[in-house]
Amino acid sequence: MGKWSVVCTKCNGVFDDGPYVCPACGGQLDVKFDPDAVAQAIDGLACSGRRGMWRYDGFLPVQSPLSIVSLGEGDTPLIKSRLFKERYGMEHVYLKVECQSPTGSFKDRQASLGVSRLQSDSGSGCLTASCGNAGAAAAAYCARAGRRLFVLASDDISDAKLEQILFYGGHVIKVPTCSPGSDPMGLYRIVNEVCSVAGLAPLVTAHYSNPYLGEANKTIAYETCIQLGKCAPDHVFAPIGGGGLLAGMWKGFVEFRDNEVTAGSPRMVAVQPEGCPSLLNAWKLGLTHVPAVEVTTKISGVSLSWPLDGVAALRAVRESEGSVVTASDEEIIRAAALLGRFEGLFAEPAGAVSVAGLLRSLEAGEVSRSDRVVCLITGAGWKSPLSLRGADDGSRRRVSVVPAQASRDAHYVGDLLKNLIEQGGDGLGA
Repeated sequence: MGKWSVVCTKCNGVFDDGPYVCPACGGQLDVKFDPDAVAQAIDGLACSGRRGMWRYDGFLPVQSPLSIVSLGEGDTPLIKSRLFKERYGMEHVYLKVECQSPTGSFKDRQASLGVSRLQSDSGSGCLTASCGNAGAAAAAYCARAGRRLFVLASDDISDAKLEQILFYGGHVIKVPTCSPGSDPMGLYRIVNEVCSVAGLAPLVTAHYSNPYLGEANKTIAYETCIQLGKCAPDHVFAPIGGGGLLAGMWKGFVEFRDNEVTAGSPRMVAVQPEGCPSLLNAWKLGLTHVPAVEVTTKISGVSLSWPLDGVAALRAVRESEGSVVTASDEEIIRAAALLGRFEGLFAEPAGAVSVAGLLRSLEAGEVSRSDRVVCLITGAGWKSPLSLRGADDGSRRRVSVVPAQASRDAHYVGDLLKNLIEQGGDGLGA
């Protein structure tokens, strides 16, 4: 075996790099790195000349650094929260700003790894299934590598995300998923089979279909620990769409802990909308699987009726002694508005789910005000429809109009500004 292999979670078969599902029984595969290879990669961090995610290439399943396809992903900011300091007296809440990635979401890390892995296979096109962010990321990196990309997308994909995919040259195939009797997860279930028929390479970011790409999420954990001075936070709040983000980060925290880069590891807190409580139900009932639920949330990106990597996320929550919390759509949209007003961050509602979850946990007394907490801000605000950007947060009231005849009257404009200053307020309530 090389630096890594893939191990079947069903029959425990061990295989060299390459297959997407177990060649023996069809089970799901996990990437396992040789412990000596991980230790060697950690030793090499101090003298690594790389920047961004690929500083950690020794922890990722890519055969050669020469094959890397990058747009500068990684090294996203970890900033202290002004909101939680000023309103809640929490000095150690940090925001990991993945919405500043090249295409506006954390999915860029996985897309970069996925396309880099294909560089030894010259010319093959790619296929992914996505409700938006993963498709946009895959399209950008395929464009960078000169590869064609096809995206199976649900017919309710937002216009902003659709346009982004098309702008990068991706070809979108819309599939109805809202009709009675339709399988909302059908897009993801058929990707690998379609690839076999059409001669394409799968670029689905879910571990369910591609066991390699989730390894990129480990780098968010590595960066967080390094940015905190080689310390692990006490809690990490992450949104649950498919579940792979939280599961991948936990794997990264464990690798740093087990190799004594950090002294411990965080409790992983999975956050879902109240209208999509699949992981919450499984966690509360003590299940080892995650049953599908009826979805009522309007928050795109975290509304899968069955999280494809839900079992891995559930395992990470339990291993870390973490928890699962939910927040209402209204709380999530408000959290996005608070990020804009207090932190200067433009996040889509799905990108602000972690903050809504922390507010819920704080209210319930599940987090101490002295704890070191990290919230993942996963997607940029321009990716979501205007109706889901907190349109009722008072921002529309912060538009004033000067009559044409007064447009050059400094006294008129000055008096208008004095009145606005005297009114004060931030439009966000208490």
